[in-house]
Amino acid sequence: MDDAPSGRAATDVNARGGGGHGALRAEVADLFEPNPLIYWSDFLVNAALGWACLVLAVAHGGWISALLTVVAAVTLYRAIVFTHELVHLRRDSLPGFRIAWDIACGIPLLAPSFLYDGVHQEHHFRHHYGTPGDGEYLPFGRPPRREIPIYLASHVLIPLLAVIRFAVIAPLSWMWRSIRLPVLRRMSSLSIDPRYVRKLPEVVPRGWRIQEAACTLYLWGVVGALWAGRLPLRAVWVWYAVLVLILLLNAVRTLAAHRYANAGRTMTREEQLLDSVNIAGDSPFTPVLAPVGLRYHALHHLFPTMPYHRLGEAHRRLMNLLPDDAPYRATVEPGFGAALFDLWRRAGGNGSSLPADADRG
Repeated sequence: MDDAPSGRAATDVNARGGGGHGALRAEVADLFEPNPLIYWSDFLVNAALGWACLVLAVAHGGWISALLTVVAAVTLYRAIVFTHELVHLRRDSLPGFRIAWDIACGIPLLAPSFLYDGVHQEHHFRHHYGTPGDGEYLPFGRPPRREIPIYLASHVLIPLLAVIRFAVIAPLSWMWRSIRLPVLRRMSSLSIDPRYVRKLPEVVPRGWRIQEAACTLYLWGVVGALWAGRLPLRAVWVWYAVLVLILLLNAVRTLAAHRYANAGRTMTREEQLLDSVNIAGDSPFTPVLAPVGLRYHALHHLFPTMPYHRLGEAHRRLMNLLPDDAPYRATVEPGFGAALFDLWRRAGGNGSSLPADADRG
């Protein structure tokens, strides 16, 4: 690859101390086409390995079961994170992928795709990012610091709440329409802000009900299998442990994805970039904590529709292209430890809110 800036785009980039969005996009314009083989093979291998390890963890005991549970969580975590790709991919770019994902991950892990589709897009809207309308944002980078451990600890209960939501509350909402709207608005989104209220389309898609009903039938099927003695109770505990581990991995990754410095005001495009983080370095733990390209979260906010398997190349091009004072360079942290330490430090009231001290409110 020729790392030198090319043509007019390079001139624009250097002249503007980092370049406009259009100039940067021109440098990576060839990286926006997803490779179906990479998507399908990556997803299917990890989903199959994850479920196989979960089954083996149920069949074994002791340290072998514990090890298999961890492997199941790591591989299923990578598989379920593809829901992030589903949100940004064109519907026709990977035929059948969404259905396969819901069957292999979304439904059995109680995170069907309708919980994320639409919710995550609001996180990318410029006038929503970092405001109360963004369900994926809380000001963790501001005092009080205790919000961080509370956030992490809450994930132990989320699988139980998901079971209650789909096994009990969902069928009740089908019978009593008075509770249906609150369920859809307040209990049907993958968000980190408990106060978040989801905006609903004028006509709720039929797919939402199908996915919801599938989760309900799945859970009641598990109850029936337990009652009939065809499924050991141990399987439920291993499944629960795998979900908690997946949630904790994602929670740590989420804390390192942004600076979380905003107190609720609308931010400029540059401030949003500076509030986002790219994780550099060659640590083997990085792809475990941030699989499917999530280590390049600032880059993803710059180019949301770029496929995950292209982000590494795009990041290398931009780092070779941009001048030392480019805002994009301020998004880079050398590792997860550095990003988390910086968040913890600022949550204690130490240091500026953003790398360039861009937060004025």
